[in-house]
Amino acid sequence: MKTANKILIVDDDRDILDYLIDILQDEVSVSFAPSGIKALELTKTHRPDLILLDVDMPEMDGFEVCRRLKKNTDTQHIPVIFLTGMSNEKDVTEGLQLGAVDYITKPFDSKIVIAKVNNHLSQITAMRASQKTPPVPEPDPSGGQSVLSGGPHQPAAAAQGKSRGLLIMAAALVVLLLIGGGAFLNFRNNAEVISETPSTETAGSNWPFSSKCKEAPIVSWWGTTTHFSMVDYVDRKHNGNWAPYLDKWINQLNKMQSIYDREGTAKASDGTVLSQDKLLTHIEKLNDRISVIKCLAAESRTLK
Repeated sequence: MKTANKILIVDDDRDILDYLIDILQDEVSVSFAPSGIKALELTKTHRPDLILLDVDMPEMDGFEVCRRLKKNTDTQHIPVIFLTGMSNEKDVTEGLQLGAVDYITKPFDSKIVIAKVNNHLSQITAMRASQKTPPVPEPDPSGGQSVLSGGPHQPAAAAQGKSRGLLIMAAALVVLLLIGGGAFLNFRNNAEVISETPSTETAGSNWPFSSKCKEAPIVSWWGTTTHFSMVDYVDRKHNGNWAPYLDKWINQLNKMQSIYDREGTAKASDGTVLSQDKLLTHIEKLNDRISVIKCLAAESRTLK
């Protein structure tokens, strides 16, 4: 199953957040922030592929958020679509001058929202693919094998010698990456096991952005996957009580496990059919999500 694109929705209106999450969560992985300040924090930690940003917010409006995003070299490449109820040319012009790629006006038409989000994400995907395209070798004028060009007047033998040198260097680099990559994966896996136990030193003022819990797995039809979105959901729906939220996911796990044991088939909310290996993979992700929920719940208790 491919990794879903990630978008961040920023709006201080809870009804609008719930509406946009509802219509987009089957299309992409959605996280959200209720203020400009939280949006800047979440962008640093989760690096969304696209940001839907409300213009009219208290404390820090969307224009200022966009201005700060574009001044930061780590976030300036993230496309921003402004959400606004205003339609005068001055606001549209200011947003575009700040670097926004598009506008969506309120009240929203769900088809337009989905179409614009998918269009921009398609452009991002195409751009990434083009950046990964390897250089095309130029033909050797002597009639031999193709070599990478070494300049318009470089002799063929010199170009071939340089090509062999590059190939040797590339092979050595691959070996180093494989060795180093294995060490990195071992370190990452160990770090994830350690992160299951929450630290009492977690900074309450910046939690859950400072959470020591591992990240929840990304599933295309799950709308709530980030630490912040899960904490916010529990606070809004269950008054900070994690028990019913945990029970919900444990019940989901038991249901999927039962279907798998009976060699049955399940259908996700976006129409994805889960059976056999796909269903087993989903069960593993459910287990991972439950461990993250338990970790966040434990951290929340240390902050009370």
